[in-house]
Amino acid sequence: MLICVADVMSKETVAPFRGVMDAAQWEDGASTAGAQPCSAQDVKLSAGHLALYSSISLHLAQRALRAPRPSSGFRA
Repeated sequence: MLICVADVMSKETVAPFRGVMDAAQWEDGASTAGAQPCSAQDVKLSAGHLALYSSISLHLAQRALRAPRPSSGFRA
């Protein structure tokens, strides 16, 4: 489940993440579909994602955990 938490990072903090993500290699959703069956049509319609343990994913996760946050009460 995805939850949207507003104002966790500023636009200035997020901008470098977007640059890295735009240049990254994306894959279809089949690799993380889990136990649910995945038809070709489902995969075509699913949003892509970064490989779970790719160096880019891990790099962005570490940067997100170290990023400055406004005092919104959000804790990672």
